[in-house]
Amino acid sequence: MDNQTDISPDLIRALEDSNISQARFQLLRSLRRGTSDNFQRFDRELSHAALRNDRIIDSDLQEIFAPKDKWNEDYLLRQEFRLMRNFSRSRIEHIKSILGSLYMSGPVSRRRRLIIWISVCLFLSILGTGLLYMSGEREPGILLTTCLLPPLVALCFFKRDSSS
Repeated sequence: MDNQTDISPDLIRALEDSNISQARFQLLRSLRRGTSDNFQRFDRELSHAALRNDRIIDSDLQEIFAPKDKWNEDYLLRQEFRLMRNFSRSRIEHIKSILGSLYMSGPVSRRRRLIIWISVCLFLSILGTGLLYMSGEREPGILLTTCLLPPLVALCFFKRDSSS
């Protein structure tokens, strides 16, 4: 793909207007989406922006970043906020590491586990109810129990899993 066509039109427009803060904001958006392609598009956009305007990248402040065991969504948001004030290569690489740790590898987040458990619950409820209904069972109490039992069991496992 041609590098020029791979650059966000909003970023191109910000660079043409010499709007550094808007260009940085567009780069931050690209960085946030970078986990889907291992930051390849972001790297191309950053290179393009740095070639067009040498004020995009700030000098490194030599800040000491938090250790990996302290990384979470709140820490990521603080680092993204600080990036807008000091758009340095070291902070960009640090945010890439945080994003990679939170979204590309490592343990599954609590929200993702909840989504997985809800999906499993829903599937088991539909499957159990459908099988009973197809077998000729029309008793409301049995059908209701079949609908409620899998989600309750799954939620018990979810609570135990999320507390560990």
